Amino acid sequence: MVYTLQQRTEIIFIYGECGRCARRTAEIFNERNPNTNVKHKYVLKLVAKFTETGSVGNKKRVQMCVLDEAAQIEVLGSFVAEPTTSLRSMARQVGMSHETVRKALKFHKFHPYKMQMLQQLFDDNFDRRIQFCETMTNLINDNRNILQNICFSDECTFFLNGRVNKQNCRYWSDENLRLFRENNTQYPEKVNVWEGILGNAVLGPLFMEENLTGERYLNLLEEIIDSLITTNLENQVDAAGNRVCNKIFIFNKMELHHTIFFLLDSRYTTDFLENGLVEEDQLSGHRDRPI
Repeated sequence: MVYTLQQRTEIIFIYGECGRCARRTAEIFNERNPNTNVKHKYVLKLVAKFTETGSVGNKKRVQMCVLDEAAQIEVLGSFVAEPTTSLRSMARQVGMSHETVRKALKFHKFHPYKMQMLQQLFDDNFDRRIQFCETMTNLINDNRNILQNICFSDECTFFLNGRVNKQNCRYWSDENLRLFRENNTQYPEKVNVWEGILGNAVLGPLFMEENLTGERYLNLLEEIIDSLITTNLENQVDAAGNRVCNKIFIFNKMELHHTIFFLLDSRYTTDFLENGLVEEDQLSGHRDRPI
């Protein structure tokens, strides 16, 4: 039976009152506490513990410390060599517990940083972005209501060939190395999804298993999207860029940051390449540019 600290303290007081007689102490304690059955041997052990430690509480277990200097060096060295290894995988490799490995990394201020997925850009992309902003600013100054008639659309690609899931990818280090991976815009085994926003209305989503070529994009505009939007509408399209064929370049072609302005069936259409926030992609630049 496990006795509380209050009961153990009572036994010590009774032991002193009874002239340090263990048997008499056990009898008196059992009379005062009918639900207990203290033996005189327990009284002697409790008195010996109190004499040695000055406490009736249990001794704290002394845990063997496996996180010595050699273990810390092994853990840190392993993560320097393989920074993307998970904690549990590394724990199995070094023969330690998951918590021990985590404590070693925390002690040395290592942090699980996330890899950034950046879209590849070229040297002239930054100037074209500025030109595009200036052009749109002029259009807005000429017509304050122009944004109400723009269909903002985006094409999101879902890859089926094992693209890196950055939510599950970490690399351990004592400082942020700004690790990123550049992605191309075309991959096999994918599903394209198109969706647009016009005012308070949502157009789509439209699913396309094939690559969005010029012919398919023209058919998408004429056969499907045309029925979803009204006339005299300006359509701003994302991620079609250089893939649009000449058949839809009818009037006033301009290229600004992979941006193409053209008039199609009385629609002033803007086409530019830039992945949106839905795709969780960012635009990469020179290393001296802030991310």
